[in-house]
Amino acid sequence: MAKNAENRYQSALGLKYDLEICLSQWKDAGEIANFDLATRDLCDRFIIPEKLYGRENEVLALLAAFERVSAGSAEMMLVAGFSGIGKTAVVNEVRKPIVRQRGYFIKGKFDQFQRNLPFSAFVQAFRDLMVQLLSETHAKVEQWKTKILAALGENAQVVIDVLYG
Repeated sequence: MAKNAENRYQSALGLKYDLEICLSQWKDAGEIANFDLATRDLCDRFIIPEKLYGRENEVLALLAAFERVSAGSAEMMLVAGFSGIGKTAVVNEVRKPIVRQRGYFIKGKFDQFQRNLPFSAFVQAFRDLMVQLLSETHAKVEQWKTKILAALGENAQVVIDVLYG
């Protein structure tokens, strides 16, 4: 039941072995003592863990930006680099602590196959923000509506058309 796949049982045989230990202990003593799980759980294929390695500085930089924004600063972070180097993994790594602190986390990704859509990453990010805002209470939604309309003014309809048109 672990969130990360590498922390779950990798085979039915490993799970079966541990359940048999539980059953045996229960029948013998009426209780199950603590024991090391998954000692006989072997995977028949090579699996690369989902853990992020070697990107601590990048993650810390993004989290530092979040702290500054939490204190009232306004920032936008852009993560650039060649395909396959782990940009998405770095960004996803900072999502957890931001959401845990009740922050709004949005991201957009420029896709090489959608070059004909200008600003597609920004549109994607702002759509994501709208989904998060609409999941708030009615009072909070009204607060955001007022703030957004005040900021956009007469351009509000243009933005709506770009995001959802």
